[in-house]
Amino acid sequence: MNRTILAAALATLMLAQSADAMDPVYRRGIEEKDLASGKVSLDPTKGYIYAHDSVRRSAIFFKAPTDEERAEFQAEWQEAFDKAAKQYQRDLATWEKGVEWANEKRSKPPPKPVEPTAETFYIGRVEDRMIVGYGPTFRLFESGGSFRLFA
Repeated sequence: MNRTILAAALATLMLAQSADAMDPVYRRGIEEKDLASGKVSLDPTKGYIYAHDSVRRSAIFFKAPTDEERAEFQAEWQEAFDKAAKQYQRDLATWEKGVEWANEKRSKPPPKPVEPTAETFYIGRVEDRMIVGYGPTFRLFESGGSFRLFA
């Protein structure tokens, strides 16, 4: 069916990633004319998606994170967790003063802050950062009734 996007080429969204390109997924359209003129060249260490269809389509693509990306995410999680733990200590001290004040005034004490734990602390998933998509309203150019996109 000629309406189908060429999805078979998507299996290798990113074959390899150069050390200087730490952005997990590069999101930029490339026009075919820029490739033909040499204005833009494809990096052989990266994967690309080519979509061609007679109608506008939308798609979402997922990249599997590498071990380096997972380690980077874990380091970011640890930094955020440490920051949240320090903030909890400050919040706990403020809460204790609030409880003392409430007892003196015979009023309801403020709610105790919730301590962050490794099981409950969440900054998202590394996989959610590896998503690229395009929609039916986005097109780079139209040529002969066909819509093409490099992403």
